[in-house]
Amino acid sequence: MLAQLSGSIRQRPLLCLGLMLYWIWINISFQSPLLYPLVRLNPSITAPSIVGPIIVSILAYFVLGMWLKRSNIFKRRGYIPLLAAIMGVGILANMAWLEFTWPSSLFDASVLSTQSGNSSIGKVALYILSSLCAGITTACLCIEWGRIFGEHGPRQVLFHGIVAYLGAALISALISQFPPVVLIVVSLLLPAPLAICIMRSQREFPRNPFFSHGENAALKIPVKFLLTALLHGLSLGILLGLFAVQGFENNAIMLVSYAFAAILLLVTAIAVKMDFNHLIYQVGFSLVALGSMLIAFSFPAFQLGSSLQLMGFCYLHLLMWGLCAYFTKNFALPATWVVAWPTCAFMLGELVGIATSSLTDQMVGTEIAFMRMFLLLTFIILIAALFLMSNHNYQTAWGLARPGSSDLPEGDITTVVGLLSTSYELSQRETETLTLLIRGKSRKSIGQALFISEETVKSHAHNIYRKLLVHSQQELIEFCERQLEQISDNQPSVFE
Repeated sequence: MLAQLSGSIRQRPLLCLGLMLYWIWINISFQSPLLYPLVRLNPSITAPSIVGPIIVSILAYFVLGMWLKRSNIFKRRGYIPLLAAIMGVGILANMAWLEFTWPSSLFDASVLSTQSGNSSIGKVALYILSSLCAGITTACLCIEWGRIFGEHGPRQVLFHGIVAYLGAALISALISQFPPVVLIVVSLLLPAPLAICIMRSQREFPRNPFFSHGENAALKIPVKFLLTALLHGLSLGILLGLFAVQGFENNAIMLVSYAFAAILLLVTAIAVKMDFNHLIYQVGFSLVALGSMLIAFSFPAFQLGSSLQLMGFCYLHLLMWGLCAYFTKNFALPATWVVAWPTCAFMLGELVGIATSSLTDQMVGTEIAFMRMFLLLTFIILIAALFLMSNHNYQTAWGLARPGSSDLPEGDITTVVGLLSTSYELSQRETETLTLLIRGKSRKSIGQALFISEETVKSHAHNIYRKLLVHSQQELIEFCERQLEQISDNQPSVFE
């Protein structure tokens, strides 16, 4: 397991580095109280200024999801450098807004907590510009990562995501120990190497097929996927809103939570190879619900409860990325559409959560109110998990897809692999070997892909042939094609 992970990172180091830089940018732009502090709306009400970039991000994902077939801007070679330049403009606008609104705040973090800030048309314009740049570039770059991992598949999302998440959490925690000006400098240095990593990662694939992937696919509204993302964002938003208003320092909690989430992902998704259904609803949702319950029943144990919630958030976030990669790769769907809609729902849930949490604290301001809110969140999450987790569609989608398995071929061959694996009691290694044999891979290439010897591949192939009563790789491929023809007429939507 660890050998496969390290081998994947060594094979594509820029992919991992770029993802790490992107998540550092997310931590700085969307979760840092230094760049987007509380602002006082009136003498009794303050609000997290991060709502501006979040609203812009929601609108950006909505437009991208609607606009995916109407523009070729993604294919232009100057698109990624343009996004990097816009990121830089947004950081400068944010720096000017902070300095004009809270003088000396870039050099003294305590200023933000002692001054309420002043308002003027110029300062509002700077805030709007900063929010526009942060929200738009974050959404557009997320789509590009979805496009890249849509070619690699869910296992690579987990391998690179685990390492990148841990690295981003560690670096973000270290940066937070320095004066705010250091955060600004780091932000200004991020866009260029991030753009380079994305462009280098894209060059691995032929340009035209890469950008036209899934253009002609039939698209359906992924209701369960959207509801899952919405609840995911809601749980995070409530916690972030509480962090912002109460002034909790969450860097250490974030680092510990991300570390435990990475370990849990390694065990459940890669070692045990559970499917998306159980990983998301039984493990991820349960972590979030348990954290909410701890906060509700014992608010003094807030750190433990919030740590479990952040752990569940990190766990779910990587799984949702993996699920997007799974749908993009295996069902030939456009990455822009697959990523834009659930992320839009996630950001909408986060916005509602932040607003609900921060307003509850200021307008009610009692521990009882928070207990009720977190109890309600626990109830909603547990009921949603029961409703959304369904195995009736086991022939396709979530009940079959295992993010820790080898990347499956494009199209509905995924269905055949899962059915054969279940019906003929194939081991996990035999299932992975079957997938690659169907794709026409040689023993040598299969061994390299699975990090096993050619003799081991030969042994797995022999067992597969024996169980399926075939005698060659070509017979195996024809057998699978016949199985696919038998179920293709009645195949349900992959999002059911």
